[in-house]
Amino acid sequence: SLPGCGPTEVGSTSTTLRQFTCTPTLTGTNLSGTVSTAAGSVLYAFVQTVGAGSVLPLQHREIATGKFHSCALTSAGGVKCWGSNSNSTLSAGQLGDGTSLNRLAPVDVVGLGSGVVAVSAGAFHTCALTMAGGVKCWGQNFGALGDGTEQHRLTPVAVVGLGSGVVAISAGGGHTCALTRTGGVKCWGVMGGYGLGDGTTLDRLTPVDVVGLTSGALAITAGNSHNCALTGARGIKCWGGNSGRLGDGTDQDRLTPVDVLGLGSGVMAITAGGAQTCAITNAGGAKCWGNNVSGALGDGTTVNRRTPVDVAVLTSGVVALSAGDSHTCAVTSGGGVKCWGSDLSGQLGDGAFNINRLTPVDVTGLSNGVTEVSGGGQHTCARTSSGSVKCWGFNGLGGLGDGTTNSRSVPLNVVGFQPAGTNQFMGNYTGSYAGAQSGSWAATINVDGVVSASATGGFIGTGSVNSAGTTAIALGGTGASEGFTITFSGAFALQSNGAVTGSGIWTSSSGLTGTWAGARIK
Repeated sequence: SLPGCGPTEVGSTSTTLRQFTCTPTLTGTNLSGTVSTAAGSVLYAFVQTVGAGSVLPLQHREIATGKFHSCALTSAGGVKCWGSNSNSTLSAGQLGDGTSLNRLAPVDVVGLGSGVVAVSAGAFHTCALTMAGGVKCWGQNFGALGDGTEQHRLTPVAVVGLGSGVVAISAGGGHTCALTRTGGVKCWGVMGGYGLGDGTTLDRLTPVDVVGLTSGALAITAGNSHNCALTGARGIKCWGGNSGRLGDGTDQDRLTPVDVLGLGSGVMAITAGGAQTCAITNAGGAKCWGNNVSGALGDGTTVNRRTPVDVAVLTSGVVALSAGDSHTCAVTSGGGVKCWGSDLSGQLGDGAFNINRLTPVDVTGLSNGVTEVSGGGQHTCARTSSGSVKCWGFNGLGGLGDGTTNSRSVPLNVVGFQPAGTNQFMGNYTGSYAGAQSGSWAATINVDGVVSASATGGFIGTGSVNSAGTTAIALGGTGASEGFTITFSGAFALQSNGAVTGSGIWTSSSGLTGTWAGARIK
């Protein structure tokens, strides 16, 4: 947010309209400059003055979800990623940490510890927009990285010709698109023969201009095999693979942009997914079109739509939208999150698994305070106003970043991005103890680091774990042969793979001693 202005979000992860309670002074040329307020100046990208006291900034997304991985910006402007770091047997490197190892918790992207203003995740690649307006990409590369090669990259590389002048990026299935300072749209990579928008079906290893969109565009969004742009008239044009996703009333694939019927103006934001495309209107309503077999359009049916239809119960009050592979999520004006469509792995966040929803349902525990949402393959992540990141859905490869591979049907904190005051070691643990007495133990550490524990032999008790992992747990019970208490002391530690392990010693009131060890299970 801008200091001293108190903006209210009324946009989306693809392009956000911020209404300011004060009247900032805009300086600079074309699509970038500085927003100055009484509290200071902030470098900001914008496309035009929408009205007194408001600007339309571009997709500075702070969280991103790919097929099985996720990324987020840090408070320092760095990038961290987690989850899958390959594509089956292919060492893709979409986490950017210089390895192809899956990570159950966030790791730093090499060379991007600061200076990044946006991140976008494709299926198996990731891209970042720097403060200088340059684009860097990493991961699987059949052209999606834009470096002129097909060499997969474990760390970021610069996109050819885009070292500056870019104000927005969007990564798709195997391709990427960028919006330039002058409102031009460029794309590169592989589109499965559907075309990048340059009038051909050729794959491209470096950026090419999209026909008819060399200037004046306000926002872009890349889906799995189609793309869309928000025009200067606040209408939508789409191109690529169709099946209704282009919204032109046909199923015909398009090599160049075509108008979305009924949305030639009055659009505030756009998002493209695997099966569907959605938009937010000036009235704050959500509209979707495309494949609807899993309910991703949210209109209460499973009927595919070639033109936009209203999302049920969301005809107003929507401030952000994000389309996943076959589900869609929205942030409301109250900061709550609603999702609909496929729920195979719990990606709707309503506490259920594999129960598709044809209309929006509330995400458990996220009724307010959310500023951004991002839908991935079969998982979803959200960012709150406090800067915390929560994810839910499929977690078999670590895409939720909670240090486990357990899929979740409700949001959980991402390690290192939890709310201030949250103990990073919270979770359920099991382990064993040995020495003069031996057995097993189990414990639960809550958000405040308070421990509830038990051990074989009838022991039960409480303790605490501080933010550094140091623990002290006192257990009382009858023991195997005498009445005494035992005290666990030691420390828990977060491992590089996201696991949490603990070890230490135990002592009893009768002078017995031994060791203990264990690990977080969820």
